[in-house]
Amino acid sequence: MDIMTIPQKETLIYFKKIDKWVSAVEYTEDGVILTFDKNTPNETILLFEKIKDKLDFKVKEYTISSI
Repeated sequence: MDIMTIPQKETLIYFKKIDKWVSAVEYTEDGVILTFDKNTPNETILLFEKIKDKLDFKVKEYTISSI
């Protein structure tokens, strides 16, 4: 029997409010590298900064696309 774990509150916030602004994800051994769309609202980046260390996955780094 498989047991599902409930994601952290911050992970749910990430997928509801932030993930749609991510234009690329690179998976590394040290965590993911996220690239945000250049039109990402500043409030979204600030929210991400606030919760990134509490996510159910490790974020190695992130950038904002210049294209």
